[in-house]
Amino acid sequence: MLEDHITSDTVTIWTRKSMTDHLLQRKQMATDSLHTGRASVSKTKSQEKLVKVDKTIPGATIALGFKQLGSRKTTDFGFMKKTEPTHRLDRLGRCGLMRRKRSPENRGKKFKSRMRRVRGAKQSVLFTRAEGNQAKGDAELKEKLRSEMEKNVQMIETLKQDWESERELCLENLRKELSAKHQSEMEGLQNQFQKELAEQRAELEKIFQAKHEAEVSLKNLETQHQAAVKKLQEDLQSEHCQYLQDLELETLQASYEDLKAQSQEEIRHLWSQLESMKTNREELNGSWEPLLARNAHLEELEHLRADFAQQQQQERAQHELELEHLRVYFEKKLRDAEKTYREDLTLFQQRLQETREDSLECGEI
Repeated sequence: MLEDHITSDTVTIWTRKSMTDHLLQRKQMATDSLHTGRASVSKTKSQEKLVKVDKTIPGATIALGFKQLGSRKTTDFGFMKKTEPTHRLDRLGRCGLMRRKRSPENRGKKFKSRMRRVRGAKQSVLFTRAEGNQAKGDAELKEKLRSEMEKNVQMIETLKQDWESERELCLENLRKELSAKHQSEMEGLQNQFQKELAEQRAELEKIFQAKHEAEVSLKNLETQHQAAVKKLQEDLQSEHCQYLQDLELETLQASYEDLKAQSQEEIRHLWSQLESMKTNREELNGSWEPLLARNAHLEELEHLRADFAQQQQQERAQHELELEHLRVYFEKKLRDAEKTYREDLTLFQQRLQETREDSLECGEI
């Protein structure tokens, strides 16, 4: 394996593996670059280092296929066009890269074959002429390479100036286009923002108006409900009192009718007894039987009065029990009505609170 090292302040490049491709007539190599203080190595820098390593002219060594393996090491692939065919070297020469250079081995073979054919002074003359031709050819080649390099440098400078001017012009045009586009986009966004702001204000006004209407309707409903509850209580109280009065009046009327009928019956019975007693007295003077009958009748009247009083007391107790049942029923009905009112009021307040929260969220947005 061929290993060549070049060390600089920041970049170290060495050839890790090389081989000659006879089919493509070029020398191929794999190189590693160690750059401690840099993020990566440029292709130009790598080619310059490889030119120094291989001792070739600029343009003959090409680096490509960079692959960064980390923050300090980069591997790439390069090849030298020393053994390129003539037509390719001529084409590359027209492009300003390099010219074909005769192989020293071929020149040495031709020179040795000529030196074998001659002897003596001719050989020394040929040797001197060969050295002169070689020096002249090397000088011409160097001059040609220098002129080509000067032309290339001048062409590069011209291209660089043209590129700089074109770049500045393109940047200026791009800056103007971007500025105009940014201005138009800002105007469009501002108009859209104003439109959305107006729509949100209109929606907020509608929400606040609906909220005010809901509050007014809630107050009206509360007033109406309170009035309805109060009226219902008054109606229930009046109906209860009227019912009690009617019930008591009916009971008293029935009791009066019963007492009246019983009194009339007793009076008729007494009158009949008196009549019978008179007749008996007339028939039987000095007899004790009417007195005994009268005493029995009086005892019977006492029993009837006691039964009537007991019946009146039972009816009065039953009447009071019915009144108590009615009072409990109407109180339960009133409590149910109040509970329904409270539930409706709580539900309405929850809806009003949700409406307020929605309006606040819309206002924050």
